[in-house]
Amino acid sequence: GLVKPMKDTSRQGNVTLGTLLAIPPGVIDKLNIGAPGTVGYEIARALQDYGAYVTDSCKYQQFHFFFADATPPVSQETLARLAKKLHVITNNTPATPGGGGKPLRDYAPELSPP
Repeated sequence: GLVKPMKDTSRQGNVTLGTLLAIPPGVIDKLNIGAPGTVGYEIARALQDYGAYVTDSCKYQQFHFFFADATPPVSQETLARLAKKLHVITNNTPATPGGGGKPLRDYAPELSPP
């Protein structure tokens, strides 16, 4: 994962719990992170097509963690490049999930109980 020191945004700004972050279209090919099918490229593509949500905060530390669980592992350098390209999706609402418009990929199927 990537640990990046940032200002505490738990009570200010537009990065709070539940914020959707994504890589804008057209950015991945400029990052020089590998070819389609490589781990870094596919993580970048997933961040572009689906995004990632801010899911936790820490009261006592002023850090944001960006973690990608991948096999084979992805390099810290690649994660750092990807984290710098994440943008806040400000119009992600129940009426406009993912920011509205046509999704870049189909929604994942509903989860079934075990």
